[in-house]
Amino acid sequence: MSTISTKARRGANSAAVQLDGNYRPKSRSILSAMHVARSLWPRKTAVELATITGASVRTAERWLAGDRALSADALAALIRSEHGLEFLVALMSGAEPAWWRRVDAYFAAIDAQRLQRAALRRLR
Repeated sequence: MSTISTKARRGANSAAVQLDGNYRPKSRSILSAMHVARSLWPRKTAVELATITGASVRTAERWLAGDRALSADALAALIRSEHGLEFLVALMSGAEPAWWRRVDAYFAAIDAQRLQRAALRRLR
């Protein structure tokens, strides 16, 4: 094994950690995205992920098990899906860039307006 790959494997920004000969993603955001998938589709989660991302069901099962990291294309497909906002929020959890705070505030305002309209309908 080369020195570069050894250093990359030990790096703080490494996307995976080796456990028992298998590589497991350690990114909390990816794990939270898989949690979103499980909550959206409690049954046949891997099939739904495979359908949206174009990956095989076995690959989707590995994502859910934490054995493989999602590719950039798979993440993009999830964000572009009907449930993209839920995945984006999961991926951005804990992030604090200014643009995300503005986007988050915008979505909070939309939710507040939706709740206000529902309350007004109930009052009528």
